[in-house]
Amino acid sequence: MTWMTATRRKVRGVLGLGVIGAAIGFVAGPIGDILLRLAFMALQGVPDVPNLWSPILSGAVSAAVDWSLLGAFTGIGFGTMLALTDGRRTLDQLPQWRMGLFGGIAGALFLGAYVLVQGEWRLALGPSFFAAVGVASALGAGLTTSIVALAKRARRQEMAAIENLRALSEPE
Repeated sequence: MTWMTATRRKVRGVLGLGVIGAAIGFVAGPIGDILLRLAFMALQGVPDVPNLWSPILSGAVSAAVDWSLLGAFTGIGFGTMLALTDGRRTLDQLPQWRMGLFGGIAGALFLGAYVLVQGEWRLALGPSFFAAVGVASALGAGLTTSIVALAKRARRQEMAAIENLRALSEPE
């Protein structure tokens, strides 16, 4: 494989992770936004029940855009870390500890991107921001190690199925 072909494959992979992150953000962002808004309304009491869904749905639309951007940024950041460090290995060949480290970094990047997209610079200056970075990093590390574990499991199942097919096709 030439250098340009390998580079193109890595760029496609990074952009693919960005698209996947954007898609996940587009779906999960509004759901989370609606649930949070309903929870806050339940805590504060809802004085105007007939007009309840208008602010919720308008907030969900803006959340879809914001979280799509955040998901794309995080996916591209995570993909870039993988492309720069892991060479030609596939997902099932990657060490889980490294994926956990990269997932933790991507989680911290996600939170930083959230502050950047929201324009809430005062959030980054408070002590609670560092606690939130720790939580986001732990979630990112857990997610990526789980993904690698699933990829390794799927690869083992695929190899077992191939062996079973070989055993069935061999004459006795």
